[in-house]
Amino acid sequence: MSPAAAGSAVAGTPNVRVCSRAVWEAKLVCALILAGCGRIDFTPLPDVPTCAALLCEDFETGVLDTSIWKVQDNLGSLFVDSTQPHLGSWSAHAHTEAAPSGSEILADLYEPSVLLGVDPFHVRVWFYASDWPALGMGKDTLVKLGNPGGNHLQLETGEQTRGVLDFGSPGFRRISTTTLPVGGWFCLEWALVPTMPQRALMEVAVDDVPVPELSTIEVATYPPNELKFGIDQTPTGDTGAVDLWIDDIVIDTVPIGCAR
Repeated sequence: MSPAAAGSAVAGTPNVRVCSRAVWEAKLVCALILAGCGRIDFTPLPDVPTCAALLCEDFETGVLDTSIWKVQDNLGSLFVDSTQPHLGSWSAHAHTEAAPSGSEILADLYEPSVLLGVDPFHVRVWFYASDWPALGMGKDTLVKLGNPGGNHLQLETGEQTRGVLDFGSPGFRRISTTTLPVGGWFCLEWALVPTMPQRALMEVAVDDVPVPELSTIEVATYPPNELKFGIDQTPTGDTGAVDLWIDDIVIDTVPIGCAR
């Protein structure tokens, strides 16, 4: 058979072909692929997203990373589930039970080192609330920065108006005119940029819109060693059950925004 005939049908055996070296090489590649040694699609795989910040948490492992996070609960619980994810399939879910007046209600996710003192401090987190407590039912703390049993800075809702965001620290309180939504995700970003020892310029934004009453104000700070997300409530009346989902937490030393 002449070289030109290589790869052509053999006379008398129409279903048999003599394969050239290139054909055998292609068959070898296919065999390796089937053996798990390669991919049929040779286009580059997309880059796996990485966290360029100090800490990123999207809960997409489906379990709480106990090397980073701790849980504090009383008349409530905090766990990772798939009932209301922001992006992906999982989020942290804080659930509190109906409770009588004066109860200490906790369903907190907290990081007990605050990354060993981030300075300046920026945190971005997404929340989804089933409801906010009625006026006179006490406050729902969303984000709290401070020391166990000591001084705290906290963003919360319900101090004077149901669902309205406010800020509290020892001897200082500021109420905003921003009402936080129910039944939908919202993005909350909080920044503390030091101006001098134990003083910082505070900025707060919801869905990338600055909250004017809580922004460009100087507040006293304290050496923090815990950062909490969730529900921390002592109602002044009987209160019903509340669900709060938490997702896509980022902590960094620079502004974060909701798209990152």
